[in-house]
Amino acid sequence: MRATLTVALISFNEENNIARTLESVKGIADEIIVVDSYSSDKTREIAESHGARVLTHAWAGFTEQKNYLFSLCTKDYILNIDCDEVVTPELAAEIQVMLENPGFEGYRIPMFNRYMGKLLKHAWYADKFRLVKRSANPIWRGGEIHEKLSVDGKIGQLKQALIHYSYANVEDHFSRTVKYARLGAMKKFKSGKKFHLYSLVFNPPYAFFKSYIMQRGVLDGLPGFVVACSSWLAAFLKYLFLYELERQAKAEK
Repeated sequence: MRATLTVALISFNEENNIARTLESVKGIADEIIVVDSYSSDKTREIAESHGARVLTHAWAGFTEQKNYLFSLCTKDYILNIDCDEVVTPELAAEIQVMLENPGFEGYRIPMFNRYMGKLLKHAWYADKFRLVKRSANPIWRGGEIHEKLSVDGKIGQLKQALIHYSYANVEDHFSRTVKYARLGAMKKFKSGKKFHLYSLVFNPPYAFFKSYIMQRGVLDGLPGFVVACSSWLAAFLKYLFLYELERQAKAEK
């Protein structure tokens, strides 16, 4: 007997993305659950028009929001995707085959990013742990950013990919780079990590080198170069913000 699947999403003001995402899963989802953080646009209406069960829940951070989302799911497996991600037809077919004969408690899924009008094959590439068996105690752990999913049991690997429509434009990309750098600095500060000048000097160039050379972003043309520059900027700002937080803390004593 085929295992059943819940497609699970959290949302906030995603009217420009969510229809594309839900269209991509309509052939594999036995249930669609959306937890919305009081969107002021038409996200909720669009999701409901695609057959989703939509519940409103005040934003509690990525970890708590996703754990609440998972608590609402009722099917055998849960596919957690973001509202700006799309399941390719090839991935949908692979998931259908897996549901006919499940072999693992969870699966990693490759993810490519579409940015500046191009599908990037190297920059920002990642394997995302997004497909889990509900009975395997899936739980999200972590802080405000970089939450991680864990399950009891073995994890397999799917071959086909998710496509991430990462940013609306370059301005959106770099404004969020600044935001996430600040959050990263705050996380380090709260955990007691100290600012060191060598981190500000050496970590940003390494971040650029890793993205552009080690991860072969150079093969993605101009978008790959822009991604590497944003990696440099993210590392530079994170440590500069950490320095600023330390100075502010000393001044308040």
